[in-house]
Amino acid sequence: MNSKRPETKHPCSDQPADLAPLNSKRVWIYRLIALVVIPLLLILLVEVGLKIVGFGYNPHFLIKIRKDGKLAYASNPKAGWRFLGRDLAREPFPFCVPAEKSSNTVRIVIFGESAAYGDPHPQVGLARMLQAILEYRHPETHFEVVNAAMTGINTHAIRLIAKDCTALKADVWVLYIGNNEVIGPFGPGTVFTTRMPPLWLVRLVTWAKGTRLGQCIESISLVLQPKTASKRQWLGLMMFANSKLHPLDPKLQITQKWFDKNLTEIINTALDSGASVVVSTVGVNLLDCAPFASLHKPDLTPEDLNRWTNFFEKGKSAEKREDWQSAIEAYNAAISIDDTFAELRYRRGLCALALGLTNLAVEELTAACDFDALQFRCSSRLNELTKQIARRYDHRRVILVDTKSALAQLSPRGIPDSTLFYEHVHLTVEGTYIVATNIAQGVEAIISQKGLLHPHNSDWPSIEECVFRLGWTEFDKISTLSDMLMRISDPPFIWQCNHEQHRQKLVAKIQSLISVGHHAIVSNSLAQVESALSKWPFDPVLLQRAAIIRQAAGDTDSAISALQKHIEIVPVSVDGLRMLAIAYLRKGLTRAAIKATSTALTLNERDIWTLRLLAQCQLQAGQTNDAMKTLQKAVRINPVFGPAWLDLAKIYESRGETNRAIELYRYALTNRVLRPAELLQLARTCVQKGWLDKAIQNYTDLILLKPADPELRIEAARALSLAGRHREAIENLQIALTLNPNSGVARYLLGLELGRVGQHAQAAEQFNEACRIMPDLPEAYLNLGIALMNAGENKRALEVFESVLSRWPTNQLAREKIQLLRAVLNPPTGTNLSHPEN
Repeated sequence: MNSKRPETKHPCSDQPADLAPLNSKRVWIYRLIALVVIPLLLILLVEVGLKIVGFGYNPHFLIKIRKDGKLAYASNPKAGWRFLGRDLAREPFPFCVPAEKSSNTVRIVIFGESAAYGDPHPQVGLARMLQAILEYRHPETHFEVVNAAMTGINTHAIRLIAKDCTALKADVWVLYIGNNEVIGPFGPGTVFTTRMPPLWLVRLVTWAKGTRLGQCIESISLVLQPKTASKRQWLGLMMFANSKLHPLDPKLQITQKWFDKNLTEIINTALDSGASVVVSTVGVNLLDCAPFASLHKPDLTPEDLNRWTNFFEKGKSAEKREDWQSAIEAYNAAISIDDTFAELRYRRGLCALALGLTNLAVEELTAACDFDALQFRCSSRLNELTKQIARRYDHRRVILVDTKSALAQLSPRGIPDSTLFYEHVHLTVEGTYIVATNIAQGVEAIISQKGLLHPHNSDWPSIEECVFRLGWTEFDKISTLSDMLMRISDPPFIWQCNHEQHRQKLVAKIQSLISVGHHAIVSNSLAQVESALSKWPFDPVLLQRAAIIRQAAGDTDSAISALQKHIEIVPVSVDGLRMLAIAYLRKGLTRAAIKATSTALTLNERDIWTLRLLAQCQLQAGQTNDAMKTLQKAVRINPVFGPAWLDLAKIYESRGETNRAIELYRYALTNRVLRPAELLQLARTCVQKGWLDKAIQNYTDLILLKPADPELRIEAARALSLAGRHREAIENLQIALTLNPNSGVARYLLGLELGRVGQHAQAAEQFNEACRIMPDLPEAYLNLGIALMNAGENKRALEVFESVLSRWPTNQLAREKIQLLRAVLNPPTGTNLSHPEN
């Protein structure tokens, strides 16, 4: 076969020579460099450049700070941004611990969602209660219990938080996880992120959001979204109202697989870091938490639906008559047609319990939880999966604690109920104590193996000893219950079939607590927290609680002192810095207030509450233009932030721009924030403007949050009186006097209102008390005299008016009444004087 040799060129020749072929390996190396290395270098350069110019945020759960000249780890207020978005993310519980753990310290980290975080009262939540129990049991050992749980997250986020927390070199990790797998980030019912992308994409997205470039891309995408998409604020469970899922939806099976993978990875991360693990099942309220939503099975025919509905309604009627047997028979017939409707299973469970069929009741109530179309509670399947995962490991380093069963065993009827839960999953103090005690047993088993424990007390502390240690007071109980009452006033709670009973129970508890009166509540609570603080003076949470109650008692100076110490111990406490700024403002220390808010903004520059507070400081300092710019920044971050619109409206009004001010007032009223200080400001503004219906609405909501405050009742009564709603005004004033019997103002106003509805004798009684309490108020005596006249007691009335004239000789009204009464009581002979009209 003939073959041509390749042409070559002599070095001195003019003819081109053929190029030598490239080595194939070298070709692929060049291609790899072009396709991978160069883009990676470009990405790295962009990442470094963005960091240099200050764009983006630190996504990690821990931040390093210098404290007392030593390195420490603190919680990062921005840690939730990459999981929930910067507008909806909740902040972690603030803490600060030394980077180097001392030899006599046992460090424990709690992971989980809002229930593990301690919502609605993290100051006595799981982490704090566990620390109180362990301190009592082992007084010679120093315990650091770090609360690494957060509201709204699930295992997709906890997996990354756990990796960050390996730097803490903890001895024990505690996992109380499972409530948010469906509604948390990337779950099938979430509102935070895309729903159910492939797992590899979930991990890619969460990793990318941890980079400055990823954050830049996210920021651009938010700018390109419609304006309505960015108008987001945290609304609790109401945000998930349209996230219903049928219990047989295949997405739930995928969720369980992801939970398995994530929880396994979290445990492995702990073990690799040298920590042992206590894995806990998760308790939920089965008995007193009806399903939030129910769905029929998709293939139910119209005929079967009609038959099902007839049986279901028949069962409800029998249940209302307390004919439990007939009710359960009707429900049985409905279940034979469609057994996936959650409310049906719940009602059948209640009937079974009424008939003494406890095992059937537990089965049905568990099914009601599992079939809930809004899955805010950990399902029985996830709890079983948690047990299976924990049992795969060496029991000496991974201990399973069945908290779910412990809660059931210690419930009054053997089924977890409202004695242990406020609503669906959030634990009462009693529930927290049970969970923490069970977890403490697991913690002890682990750390005793490590030889970290000193001799301990043989007894477990009582719940009373724990709540004393944590400074839990009547003031806190009322505040928490009031917050829960407001929380359950919105969807999806109002959709529950037992919502009204739940609401009435909360109201009854609040009324029972406030019956002792506002002054007694505050003084007793202050004594309790001060007593605890005297024994644990460096507890930052106790210091903050003391500051709140001292402020309620009117002692702003000592509140400032406590908050300053709190921030020295936990420099990343944004809430503490805001509280300190508010206290400074009350004392007129504007510069100090601005400094505190500025420090808080270095921790979270997008915190709208801190921005609004800074604007209030600027207004007090006479910096109106700066205040406007600060408020405008706040509403750019959150366009539905009503309190900032209210402040802007007042500024525009002060400048004479009335039309713009009225427009902004409307924004503020449309976008209310249900917090006490903001509702009070809004209510007072509405009274000033004459918008009485709006004022009364805000006072009503405010009283739900602060039912023990007599001054709020008095203000509400004034607004009701102006609106002509005198009977409601009387009711509020009577409650105010229950809370503070020595309120002269309440007595005086109640006298006026009683007079307006024709109850003159009762009005005279209240004016008489007002005179006793406020002896230097002439109006009280004058109205007492008028009430007595209207009640027909002219002699007593005359005595009152004469006493007024003797003390205030220039009082013309008293002089006129005296003349009139003398004429009535001693008419000239032959004169017939009728009773005077007043």
